[in-house]
Amino acid sequence: MLYETIVEEIAKTEVYGRKIYEKALQNRVNKAYVIGAGDSYAAALTVQGVTYGKFKAMDPYEGLFLQAKKDIPYIVVSVSGRTRENIRVARKIKAEGGRIIAVTSNPNSELASIADSVVLIDYEKPKYPIPGTLSFTLSTIALYGLAGIEVDFKEIMKIEQKKLVGLEPIFIGTLGGYGVAYYSALKFYETFGSKARFERTEQFCHATMFSVRENDQIIMYPTTGDVKASEIMEKAGKAFDIIVYDRCEGEIKPLCQIVDFQKSLAEYIRELGLRRPYYIVAKEVLEISSELIY
Repeated sequence: MLYETIVEEIAKTEVYGRKIYEKALQNRVNKAYVIGAGDSYAAALTVQGVTYGKFKAMDPYEGLFLQAKKDIPYIVVSVSGRTRENIRVARKIKAEGGRIIAVTSNPNSELASIADSVVLIDYEKPKYPIPGTLSFTLSTIALYGLAGIEVDFKEIMKIEQKKLVGLEPIFIGTLGGYGVAYYSALKFYETFGSKARFERTEQFCHATMFSVRENDQIIMYPTTGDVKASEIMEKAGKAFDIIVYDRCEGEIKPLCQIVDFQKSLAEYIRELGLRRPYYIVAKEVLEISSELIY
């Protein structure tokens, strides 16, 4: 059921994505701070990259230490609308005169009640526990809409699967691809309980490369015209096992990378015969995590 549920979620991307995109366009802003944790932070990093910093990713806990700005809106992304630090930072921003746009699937959440406007994600949590799939994609699409970035949904859904190997890959990405790299590592943590890593493309070349071992796979998410990614392939391709998610061009490339990775992950789960994600099996850790988050 794990494999089947993930594949079902991927298949819903276009229909559900179009809905959330149109809603988000109605709240379009020129620049913003984007606050989120976990998958939502990965979505924030992705839109930060594709907007070249006009939308700036912010950790909700670190946001508590900063004075809110009144001239730039804050987009708080939380599918559940219940994460503690998101709510705390939203309260602080409001108290200091800031404007909040909530991106959430829970219109009755405290986060939604605090926000000046809400972009509602049309999403229901699957009955079978899986690592975040459609919820992440829709959150990212909502941010694309808020930024006014055009999305070609037909192109996104021309999925190309790559073969994943090993349980300790290192994901590297440029601009929006770095957000996808971060998200991909999170999925390995949740699915396998593995020690995956993530890094920006240039930073990988300076030091992280020395941590790669013979059986580790390097998974790359380049941006359009990514000379450094091409150089890594040319100079390190013989020494390391490297795969590249390079479908699509321009600003939608990270969205293509997301669904391509999700399909690759689903097929890897089927290949390994995995029935449940690790986060469900690791009950003690899950309990600690939940106490810290909610």
